[in-house]
Amino acid sequence: MTEWISVTDQLPEEYKRVLVSGDDGVFRGYCWNDGTWQCCPQGSYAGDGLVYGVTHWAELPAPPKKKSSGDLFYDQMVKFCRNGLLETMKKIDTGNLPEAHND
Repeated sequence: MTEWISVTDQLPEEYKRVLVSGDDGVFRGYCWNDGTWQCCPQGSYAGDGLVYGVTHWAELPAPPKKKSSGDLFYDQMVKFCRNGLLETMKKIDTGNLPEAHND
């Protein structure tokens, strides 16, 4: 887990989303260079409110991996899609695509 950093020691890069701790609890937020904090409750910057009493911040953890290693079904689906895409691209390059029908 990332270590908490006191706002008196260091501020994060301006507008970088971080974990914030203070009077209102722990939440995602970002800081302006002047030390003003704003929260990101919905993951967006629009319409968020200013936050007071921030004492510490920490880097956000890395998101979870989208697939686990060794996921045979996922690997087979990726291979199938890539092969299908490559075959279609070859047909486009050689002009061997079937004509579209508007039935």
